[in-house]
Amino acid sequence: MANGIKVDEKTFETLDHDKQMIALFQAIVRTNDNLTSQYDKCEPRFKTLEKRKWVDKGIAGVTGVIGGLLGFFGIKMS
Repeated sequence: MANGIKVDEKTFETLDHDKQMIALFQAIVRTNDNLTSQYDKCEPRFKTLEKRKWVDKGIAGVTGVIGGLLGFFGIKMS
């Protein structure tokens, strides 16, 4: 409600419509604040992981080509 008291389902049912709307609005605002702060905390980590994805793919591709060439020439030498 207006003073930040958590409202359970039974209490919510006993409230009048205006107080229910206030409780719902405050819950939405708190949820939005939580999601925004979580995104701000995690954004640098997400960017690091996205950059790492490209580096990992590049390393895997290069080592795959090198391994393929070594295998190809190893078969030719046998």
